[in-house]
Amino acid sequence: MVVQYLRNDDEEHDTARVYGLVRNTGEKRTPQADIVVTLRGRSGSLKGQDRTELGPLAGGEEREFSLEFTSHGKTSRVDIAIVPRGSAVGEDEEDDADIGDVAGDASGDGDDDG
Repeated sequence: MVVQYLRNDDEEHDTARVYGLVRNTGEKRTPQADIVVTLRGRSGSLKGQDRTELGPLAGGEEREFSLEFTSHGKTSRVDIAIVPRGSAVGEDEEDDADIGDVAGDASGDGDDDG
């Protein structure tokens, strides 16, 4: 699950950075997955999306992640989902797939923990 995250916007360079921490809250090792970060505007419109690989996590293990990508307009919400490795994530998809106890979703308005 996504334990916490922080978003940093550099509007001068149209860049967004998202830093976070995921934790396997179960006892079993999780499969490989992807962390997908989606930036959305006030109306829910897509402003940017990127993903990073997440290797297997042992029970209770935590791992940090970070993504930097181009943001297309002002962002008011961040959605973070953990999905099976290589799976497609649609523009309107906000629910994450069930891949075990590490699966998580965080949605928030930005600069606070999600």
